[in-house]
Amino acid sequence: MTALRNSFREIRRYPSAIVGSMVIVLMVVTAVYAMATIPYQEAIRRWRGGEEIWYQNPKFAPPAWFNLFSRHKLPVSFSVRTTDGSMSKTVTPGNQDTATIDITYSYDFSFDGYPQEMILYINSKFDQKQPFISVSWIMPDGTKVRVADTAIDHKATFRFSQDAKLQKRLKVDVSDLVMKALFSDPKTGTPLKG
Repeated sequence: MTALRNSFREIRRYPSAIVGSMVIVLMVVTAVYAMATIPYQEAIRRWRGGEEIWYQNPKFAPPAWFNLFSRHKLPVSFSVRTTDGSMSKTVTPGNQDTATIDITYSYDFSFDGYPQEMILYINSKFDQKQPFISVSWIMPDGTKVRVADTAIDHKATFRFSQDAKLQKRLKVDVSDLVMKALFSDPKTGTPLKG
């Protein structure tokens, strides 16, 4: 027992040893907390990922706190769902068991740079006929851009910068310029805030 007490007394003389020990204890506590709170199947699903998990976290996007130390504010990653109440949804019944669903999401863009990508994930439920979607982008100055018009399957992914038809509509020849065209003032070429 005295040997253990002498060891702790010796460690207390070195502040770096105390900090290192605290980091190790914090990591062990975090690991135990994660194992206790995340069900095993959910942990496996998140680890293996798939498109919905990995593409929601872009590889080269800096963390949101990076803007605290930068003069130029860069866009932050986020996701929204029709089920979380952040979008307005209007259902208009049609004939022969059809309906028109209008979903609108407003976003206040207040950054000095452009997003790397925007991805639209679509999960639909239907019995016979595939749904048809029409996606429009309305800029703060009122300019409306037709993004996509297509029939979709049960699951579909639409990447704005990789769509050749959208590149033609925006009159850009490189996929990197799609985001710039969607978020820029056409006259000045600077990010259009609002």
